[in-house]
Amino acid sequence: MTCDIIMPARNQEHTLPRVIAALSRQKLTAGDRLRLILADDGSTDGTSAVARRACRSGRLDLKIVDTHRRGAAAARNRALEQAAADIVLLLGADIILRPAAVARHFALHRRETAMRAAGLGMVRWDPRLSPTPFMEWLIHGGPQNNFDALLGISTAPPAQYWYASHLSAKAGLLRGCTFNETFTGYGWEDLELGRRLQTAGCTLYVLHEAIGLHTHRYSAADIFRRQAAAGRQLPRYQQLHPAVRLLPVRSLRGRIKQHLLVQSGAHAALKLLLKHTGSRVTTPRLFSLAADTEFWQGVKQELRLK
Repeated sequence: MTCDIIMPARNQEHTLPRVIAALSRQKLTAGDRLRLILADDGSTDGTSAVARRACRSGRLDLKIVDTHRRGAAAARNRALEQAAADIVLLLGADIILRPAAVARHFALHRRETAMRAAGLGMVRWDPRLSPTPFMEWLIHGGPQNNFDALLGISTAPPAQYWYASHLSAKAGLLRGCTFNETFTGYGWEDLELGRRLQTAGCTLYVLHEAIGLHTHRYSAADIFRRQAAAGRQLPRYQQLHPAVRLLPVRSLRGRIKQHLLVQSGAHAALKLLLKHTGSRVTTPRLFSLAADTEFWQGVKQELRLK
């Protein structure tokens, strides 16, 4: 069986050597083959050159596609156009796969031969990052990918869990159903594709033993920026799927509360506090309040622009 690894990247020269080294160390059976298709989305560092050196060192086949800062959706689509393998593995440029991870994806697709079968791998923090309390909150109740909810289950709804950071599918499935390129910022482009695939009958199997380590350190400021960016993308998702209620009708009390929080400067003060304490102190309710407010400010900004 063959697998093309679809990886969008922008300014990832520092993470790619470890990511590619991990791909080169995958424990595969005889006849299994991997190729990396890297979509360099307008990097200004040495991303492509580093990828070439790392692949030569690890004896991993490489194809580079230049996508000129068009966003993750377009980058993945351009890479998918080059895919010729039996399956594709969507992988983040900061995800280090453990040695048996790809073999778990191969095993799934050998067992589940239907075109609409896909496999979701797990993602955990790389322990070498010494994750902060803020980072741990992100994946245990915060807005980062909700892997906790998958414990003990074998399948998950693609509309909620089509996480393109570590996911495999038959190449033919994604040739016929690509990412929507109107999503040019951070967030929602993978879940929007998952919703369409779910409607088409896709079954997403949860691969608990296929593990990737997220080697990206996030500060509170990083998360606030990502939350605002994700909020700005949500109205586009809602426009594409008007029957799915994602923009709730908020109570007058809730709208007044958030307005006062922002206009009084309390939200800015809370963000400043968390930027200084998030690496040392666990305050989930404050984390959640600040992140949610930032997200909805992003939504409001996008709606005003329209």
